[in-house]
Amino acid sequence: MSIVCESSDDEWEDTRTVPTVPWNMLNTFVYQNDDHKYYNDLEAKLQLDNFGLTNDAQKVVHRCEPLKDPTTGEKRYPTLVFPSELKAYTRVLLTMSLFHPNCGHVHVRVPDLKDKVDQNRSDQGLWINPNDGPFRMKKKAIDKATKKDVAYWLGSDFNFHTMGIEPCFVVVATPCDGTALLMDKAVRSEHFLVLSKRQGHPGPRKRRKKTKELNKLATDIAAARNEKERLYHAAMRLNNVKTKHRTFLLNPRKKLCDIPANTTTGIALHHAVREVKHGATVAL
Repeated sequence: MSIVCESSDDEWEDTRTVPTVPWNMLNTFVYQNDDHKYYNDLEAKLQLDNFGLTNDAQKVVHRCEPLKDPTTGEKRYPTLVFPSELKAYTRVLLTMSLFHPNCGHVHVRVPDLKDKVDQNRSDQGLWINPNDGPFRMKKKAIDKATKKDVAYWLGSDFNFHTMGIEPCFVVVATPCDGTALLMDKAVRSEHFLVLSKRQGHPGPRKRRKKTKELNKLATDIAAARNEKERLYHAAMRLNNVKTKHRTFLLNPRKKLCDIPANTTTGIALHHAVREVKHGATVAL
């Protein structure tokens, strides 16, 4: 930090400027993770714009539902607006944490920014220049290379920390003066929820794929017709075979009239060429 002093009519004017730290040096500053009391005591001066509201008027991000301008229909993305006192710095660290009385610090990844601005992501959080804001953040996005979620993480992923209570989150902005992170100058946002969709909201009705359904029905009808025709021809063939068998057995029956029925040969032949009826019993 440098002090520039100017003389005018024997009066001194103190003008302070904060040096700009190169992005590659920011990882040398260590962020001190704290407990819930630290986050709760921070002033909620980091403004959240384009967030939804629950029935209890709590801010919420619905990842799978776009928030649109009622007049223009343009999509609105969750936005961070910095207070004027932080714009005196050129490097501010954005971090995100679970906000729950019974939890210590639980790291949550800060979502990727929607707009292309100078930034540097480290293991601690996302470094930005507050003078480039406001900052729009992605609601739902997957990195094509790593296949990891780079936008807001769902609150349901943190249920095991909160014992069944809906998890809330805060974004914290901590300025850097070029020598250290100024924890006493940090501010946070209001706490908010991250849900998939509005609770109880049915969502848009999906159009039925009628063409696909009709094609399936047409295929089933054609298959049924083919099966019917196959069974018809099979029945015709069996009837023809049955007729031939009856004709074949008719002549032996006529010739058996000359053979005595009470002899062993006669009994055997009469039994062999008898007309079998369903349910009939034959006694020898």
